[in-house]
Amino acid sequence: MAIESKLNKKGKTLFGARPNETIAIFIDDVNMPELEKEGAQPTIELLRHFIDYGGFYDRQKLFWKQVVDTTIIGCGATPSGGRNKLNARFLRHHMVVCIPEPA
Repeated sequence: MAIESKLNKKGKTLFGARPNETIAIFIDDVNMPELEKEGAQPTIELLRHFIDYGGFYDRQKLFWKQVVDTTIIGCGATPSGGRNKLNARFLRHHMVVCIPEPA
């Protein structure tokens, strides 16, 4: 996971930023992942799970990795073309600001 490579180990199962710092994870075009035929977006669901539970499960070493001192920032455009609508379960964690296009 790309997020994991930026984290420092703070304990056996605790990961996060260096002391007195916070990590901001910026995800550009967050609404670009293609929809599955059932309408799900697995990459968005993984991000939502990370935000909801404060970490992720390491499937190689078989233990939970708790992540602290991190913030997720997402940026996306209105749904059209290759961009898809994001589900409310993911959006509830974010402040959504709509900026109108210039005339």
